[in-house]
Amino acid sequence: MRAVPNREGRAGGDGSQNMGDQVNAPVAGPNEHWYTMEAKDDIYTVAKKFNTTPEWLIKRNEIKTPSLVVPGKNLIVPGK
Repeated sequence: MRAVPNREGRAGGDGSQNMGDQVNAPVAGPNEHWYTMEAKDDIYTVAKKFNTTPEWLIKRNEIKTPSLVVPGKNLIVPGK
């Protein structure tokens, strides 16, 4: 079944959370790129690496629970 976005751009119809997550995933814009978190990374170390704030990363990547951001997670970060 194909999900059709509602007015907010979220997938509707079958209640699939995974499809909704894919529809609403953040997209890196100009002067941004993707960074894959490494073993010793957390939101604070990544923010420092890219000269930004943890708050910016949390908001930009739509992170609801920062403590659950783990190695292997892809984040949008500012370009260097």
